[in-house]
Amino acid sequence: MTGRARDPLVLLRLAELAQKTQDHSKCQAAITHLRSLLPEMPDKALLRVLRLSDHADHSDLSMSTIREIARRPTLSTALALDLVKRTRATEVTENADEIERGIRTRVDPQKRHGFDLAVRIMRLGPYAASLRSNRPHCARRSLSDAAMLARALVDAGKARLAVRYVRFCARRWPRANWIATVMASALYRSGDPEAALAYLEVHRSPASNRDIEVSRQMVLLNMGELQRALDLFHALSSKPNPPMITPAILQAELSLGNLEAARRLLQQSSENPGQALVNIPQFRATQNGQLMTELEVCHRMQNDGVKPYDPRLVSSFFAPARAVLSNWVVRQAKRPNCDEPSRVPKKIFQYWDKVDVPSELVQVMAHWKDVPGWAYVRFHRNQALAWLRDVWGDDHVRAFRMARQAAEGADFFRLCLLAAEGGVYADADDMLIGAPDDLLALGPGLVLFREPHGSVANNLIAAPPQHPVMTRAVEMACASMLARENDNVWTKTGPGLLTRAAALHVLENPIQAEGDMTLLPQHKMYPVVQPHLRMPYKATQAYWNSDRTTGNTDLQAALQLFLTSTSGNTVHRTAGC
Repeated sequence: MTGRARDPLVLLRLAELAQKTQDHSKCQAAITHLRSLLPEMPDKALLRVLRLSDHADHSDLSMSTIREIARRPTLSTALALDLVKRTRATEVTENADEIERGIRTRVDPQKRHGFDLAVRIMRLGPYAASLRSNRPHCARRSLSDAAMLARALVDAGKARLAVRYVRFCARRWPRANWIATVMASALYRSGDPEAALAYLEVHRSPASNRDIEVSRQMVLLNMGELQRALDLFHALSSKPNPPMITPAILQAELSLGNLEAARRLLQQSSENPGQALVNIPQFRATQNGQLMTELEVCHRMQNDGVKPYDPRLVSSFFAPARAVLSNWVVRQAKRPNCDEPSRVPKKIFQYWDKVDVPSELVQVMAHWKDVPGWAYVRFHRNQALAWLRDVWGDDHVRAFRMARQAAEGADFFRLCLLAAEGGVYADADDMLIGAPDDLLALGPGLVLFREPHGSVANNLIAAPPQHPVMTRAVEMACASMLARENDNVWTKTGPGLLTRAAALHVLENPIQAEGDMTLLPQHKMYPVVQPHLRMPYKATQAYWNSDRTTGNTDLQAALQLFLTSTSGNTVHRTAGC
C-alpha cells in the first residue's frame, strides 16, 4: 500500500465514494484497511466511519469503531451524541441511563451543558424539552446552545416563541451565521413565508450570500413555489460550491412533470458521488423512483394520444392529478370569498394503533381534547376494527387487516371515518395551537391543505359527512388494499391517493367543487396547527417507518464498555437551562 493510501482520511473518502456508487469490492477493500487505522483517526472521522458502516451494512466495522471510541478518555460532543442515539435506537433496556452517563463523563466539562440540552431534546422530543427550558435567555447558554434551542423551539411547534428568541439571539450575537436561516424557518412555520423571504433578503451579505440563497430555495420549496425554487437552484448550481441535489429538488422536477430534467439530475448525482441523492441502484424503490416510473408511463400514454387530463391518467398517476389541482387553485383564487357556514361537524378524531400512547404524544394530543363545543374521540386498532365492521362491513375490515404497515391502516381508517361521519381528523403528532373553529372558517365544505410539492396532505382534514372526495378515496384505497397492490403507502392510501381523488372531483364535478371544496397551501394551517412534530419514538425500532435493525446484541455489548466510567458516580440530573 502506498503512503498516500495509508492515510486514513484518504481511505475513508475512498470507502465513502465506493459505497455511494455501490462498488462493493472497492468499499470492502478500503474498509479492511480502515480497521487497523482507527486509532489514528480524529473524532470527526470516526463519526464518518460509523455512518459509513450504517450505510454499507458493516456491523463489524461499527463494533470496531465503538471499541476504539471507548478507549478514548475524551470525546467530541458530536461523537458522544451519536453514541447516545445508538443507545436509544438499539433500545438497550438494561443500564441505558448508566451508558449515557458514562458517555457524558468523556465530554469536555465546558461543553456538557450543550450536550445535556441535546440529550434532553433527543430523549423527550423538542416539545417536552422546550417545556423544561423555562429560562430561554439564560446567561450560561453558549452560541451553539442557543442555536440548538432555537431549532428545538421550531421543531416543537413553538414557532412564534422561536421568532422572539432568535431576535434576542441576534442582539446578543449579531454576527452568528445561523440567525437568518433559523429565523426564516421560524417565520415560515408561524405561517408567514413572505416575512421569511423578506428577512433573508434584508440580511443578505457577501459572507453569507450562499447560505441565504439556499435558505430562500428551501422556503420557496415549502411554499409550493417549485419553479422559483428550481430556477434558484439551477442558478446556484452554475456557481462555485453548488448546492446539493436533494430528494426535494428531484421531487420538484418530477411534480412539475419535468421528466428529462429529473433524469439529468439523476445522471449528475451518479457522476458526482458526493451528492446527497439516494444510491442510484436503489432509486426505483423510493417514492421519487415511483414518481419517475409513473411519469414515464404518462408520457408514453400521451405519446399514444391520451390527453394530459384524461381521467385514466388522473385517477392513476400523481403528476397529472397535481396539474389538475394546480390549475383549479389558480381559478379559485380569483373567486370571491364564500360566507356560507361550515358543514363540518364539530367532532375531532385521532388514531393510535395501540391502546397505550407514547408519553410524549400524550402531551401533544391533549391539546385537542376538551375544546369547548367540540366532541373528541381517539381510536386504537381494536376500536377501529369494531367501528369498520359496524359502519362499512366485511370488505373494509378485511382491507384494514391487510394493511402492510400501521400507517397504511391509519390512512385508510381516517378516510372511512370522515367519509361516514365527517369532522376534523388530526395526526397524533399534529399539535393544536389555535382554535379548531378557525379551520372551519377557511371554507364551507371540505378543507384540504397542499403539501409543498402539490400533493394533498392527509394529516389534517376537515370534512362534511359523505363528501364525494372522501367516499371516492375510500373506494380507491379499499380496492388497492384488497388487490394487494405493491405501491408505497404515500401512493396507495396517503397524500398521493387523496390528490387523485380530489382531482377527479374537480374534473367530474367542476361546479360542485367550486362550492364544496377548499384547497390551501400548507402554511395556512400553521397559525392553528403545527404538524409533524419531531418525536423520540420515531427514532426507535418500534416506529412503523424505522429502518433500524433489531436485536443487535454485538452493538449493545460494545456500548456496555462505557459503563466503566460511571463507577462511583451519582446519577446526573440535567438542569433546566
